[in-house]
Amino acid sequence: MATYHANGSVRGSCGHQHKSAAAAERCRQRDADACGRLGGGAYSDRKVERLDGRPLSQSEMAEIEAVQSERDGW
Repeated sequence: MATYHANGSVRGSCGHQHKSAAAAERCRQRDADACGRLGGGAYSDRKVERLDGRPLSQSEMAEIEAVQSERDGW
């Protein structure tokens, strides 16, 4: 079973082992929201990645897109 995290070259890893790509996306969104509240143009560079280093599959990317769509009210 794959595990995921939200990771960026500047912000680093979220430090969690999420059991789904959707959970990692929600974690990424929380970090982006927190950075946005700082003002001054702060932003999060985190993205969802598999902890085993393999690329995300089509179904994993669909999970992430579903969470994004849900949040954006699509």
